[in-house]
Amino acid sequence: LAAAGFGILFGLTLAWWVSLRVNRPLAQLAEVARELHSGQRTSRKGLRQRGETAAVAAALNNLAEQIPRERERLVHRERVAARREMSRQFARELKESIFPLHMAIEDMVQAREETSERFDEIFFECNTAIRAELDRLKNVAARFGEFGGMTRPRPVPVGVNEITRAALKS
Repeated sequence: LAAAGFGILFGLTLAWWVSLRVNRPLAQLAEVARELHSGQRTSRKGLRQRGETAAVAAALNNLAEQIPRERERLVHRERVAARREMSRQFARELKESIFPLHMAIEDMVQAREETSERFDEIFFECNTAIRAELDRLKNVAARFGEFGGMTRPRPVPVGVNEITRAALKS
């Protein structure tokens, strides 16, 4: 009876020890995964890479290191896209202002060539239109200048081997 009781106690102790050896690393991996998901964990290496969970721990450590780089790349892409969009808008507004200026000048030239009695009236109408479009262009240029004053992205050194491996994988 004592041997059976000792055997049961030994079995329970062994089961607890094995469970602790398996559950603790899994719980640690789950916690790190939750931290990565919520954005609380960055490039901090806190996982030990041993046993059955070594591959998962290495992958999570690698992911934790890549997240800040990927975030920076995303911010850079967004800035480039914003600059492209602003340039498109600037070009469109520039074209929209050039056309009325061109038409006003042509009207004045035509009225002058015809020596029209209405030349003074046409001249003042065109002058008003030209001034309005020039004011509009001044506002567009000011907005574009404000946008250009945004902080410029800082180039960072990049590993050519890393880029080559990523390109070959995809």
